[in-house]
Parts: sequence; C-alpha cells; structure tokens
Amino acid sequence: MKLLILITALFVITTQTSCIEKQNLEESNLGPAVDANQVEEALAVGVGSLDVYDVKVNEANSLTYTITYEESQTIKFLNQTLYVDSILDATDKLTINLNFSHEYLQNSNSSFSDVRYPMVFDKNKTLKSFASKDQTVQQLQEQDKPKSPLLLYQFYANLAIFACREDKVTCHNFKFKDFESKLDSPLAHPSICANVQDCIIPIREITFDLIDRKIMEDNGKPKRIFYTLVVSSKLPFFSKVLSYCERSLEEMTGRKVLTEHCLKVNNFAAGGTTSAQTTN
Repeated sequence: MKLLILITALFVITTQTSCIEKQNLEESNLGPAVDANQVEEALAVGVGSLDVYDVKVNEANSLTYTITYEESQTIKFLNQTLYVDSILDATDKLTINLNFSHEYLQNSNSSFSDVRYPMVFDKNKTLKSFASKDQTVQQLQEQDKPKSPLLLYQFYANLAIFACREDKVTCHNFKFKDFESKLDSPLAHPSICANVQDCIIPIREITFDLIDRKIMEDNGKPKRIFYTLVVSSKLPFFSKVLSYCERSLEEMTGRKVLTEHCLKVNNFAAGGTTSAQTTN
C-alpha cells in the first residue's frame, strides 16, 4: 500500500514547533506545581475524541523515532509503517488488525516487515484501562524488537492519565498554544474536513516539565523531563498525536548530556471506510 506523503502540512507544523524555547534543565526555579486535572483536560481537548470506533479500514501512517544529543546531533533510530488491515466487531469485543513494519536505521539486521498485530478491546472496559503508566519513549532505545507497534495515542493517553498523579511526581511550567495549519488537498479526506480544497485543521502544541522525586540524579536533584507534544483533533485516529518528545539530561561517557527522544508522524492516509466485519 502506498502512503500519502505529507509535504506541506507537517513541514509547516514542524517549523512552527521547532521554535519552542529550549528550557535549561539545570534551572531549579520551576514555579508552582500544576493541577493534574488541568493537564489531563488540556491534553484531552487538544487531541479530541480517542474513540477506537473511529478507526477506519485502510487507515495508515508512518513515524520516525529520533534521538538528539546536545540539540545538535540527531540520530534516526527507527522508521515504522502502520496499516489497518481489517476490523472485527463481535458482541463482547472489538478487534483492530494492524500490519506494521520496523526499519532499524542503526542495525538493519533487526528490521522486519508486515507483522500482523491484533488490538483487542473489551467492550466492557474504557480506553483508560488499556493505558500503562510505566511506558516511556526513552525505553524504546533499549528494545531490539518491540512486540507491538509504537502507538502515539497510547503514549499520549498514559501521560494525560498518570503522569502528574504519580506519587512523588509533580508537573510544572505547563503551557499550550493553539493554531491552525492547512493540509495539502491529497491529504484532505472528507472525514477530516468538508472542504478538501481548503482543509484547515486545528493544532495544539503542549509543553511542560515533569519532576520525578523517586529518581534522584548524582547532584541530588530529582529527575526532570521536559515534554513537547503536538496534536490535532481532526486527523485520523492513529495520527492525532503528530509529535511526542521527551527531553532530559542523560548519563553518557561520564557526563550529563542533554538528550531528546522524539516520535513524529511523517505521513498518513485517512482510510476509505469505517465498516467493520460483524462476528458473533
């Protein structure tokens, strides 16, 4: 299947968000902690509905996982392509069958393609029950072959639901900015906007610091992670979260290095149908 290449839309979004002020992670003046409900609400409004029934057969996207050191050296670690092959709607569960491929750019021998992955949702549970508070982007570097595709909506939901509510964890400097971006007409599916010739989508950019006092650095200060998130409520389910980045100081060759781990969608297809095969 040929994915639609995002030419103008993500270029505009990327260039706008690349101007985000880079916070000094050594600074100790964080200001007051922000309420966890405020964070969850702002993230929820930005991404809109995360309803698995919005997933369409033939929906697809690709993303890249990059690691940037000292804001200068960027390493492309992984490319992923994802495709919704079929949807099965049974009485008690919904199954979304995905096909995905991983291209490991630093070790091509670890790459694989066209792996089938069923996502099974119990109709008696909410989307929150599928979130895992232990999942972080930085952990991906330690895995040779993830057993499942990288799903940005899961990282995003985990952050919204758990991050600022954890014991000994607080969030600070919470900010968000709303703006609009125009999609190129080949990407502007009717499910995204009514006027495909002039398709304007809302974008929300979110930044904040997370302080984890369960993890103490060598200098006696708690672990600090700076998050940058870019989302759109109008895009297809698996592409609503366009960019998810974590930046912190990491130990490397005996010194602390400013390191940013990013997952970014670089192309997508909206899919052609919402129909699901009904089973008993």
